[in-house]
Amino acid sequence: MDCATPRHADQPAAAEPHAALCASCRTRLTRDLRHLPALHAELGTILVTTRIQPGGRGHGDGLPYNQAASETRDQIHHDLTWWAHHITEDRRTQLTITGVPALAGFIRGTIRWARFRPWAGDLAATINDNRAAATTILDPYITRRFPIPGHHCPACTSGILTVTVYATDGDKRRSYVTCQDCGQIWAPEQWFRLGQQLLAA
Repeated sequence: MDCATPRHADQPAAAEPHAALCASCRTRLTRDLRHLPALHAELGTILVTTRIQPGGRGHGDGLPYNQAASETRDQIHHDLTWWAHHITEDRRTQLTITGVPALAGFIRGTIRWARFRPWAGDLAATINDNRAAATTILDPYITRRFPIPGHHCPACTSGILTVTVYATDGDKRRSYVTCQDCGQIWAPEQWFRLGQQLLAA
């Protein structure tokens, strides 16, 4: 059986045994879901900026509004909500969570099961489109993102911590540390305390 994702339409790739996704697409889906909450949060920080981005329009109050960022944020939330509901309906359970970090984490936690469903290729394609759209909007900004090795989130005790630093001159966004699992965010003024917690652990 071939991988069901659209990216393999012209160059088929064998799916994993009895699954609808190949190993590469399964890994890619996991990675995209891990990064999507941070990208969604970053889009929120550039909704109103001092620089007009492609797709931006005036508010009438002198501040440019980034329409593309707003629409992409809405699309990410819509798609995650739709797929989370679809998964719970397929599993005959109830969805009791909201918010992009929780929804992305929930879907990521079902991938080992979902990759055997006939719609797994559509799920992977949708989430990848969300990540690509967000990245395209954020690309004009120089952003450095890297994990903190050897430490886990002190809030949920298991998540991977990622540092995001904005390096473009005039970029008014504030750098931050976030947990890729629970979505907890630490602003720069909280980094010293966070460092103490990590060292103590």
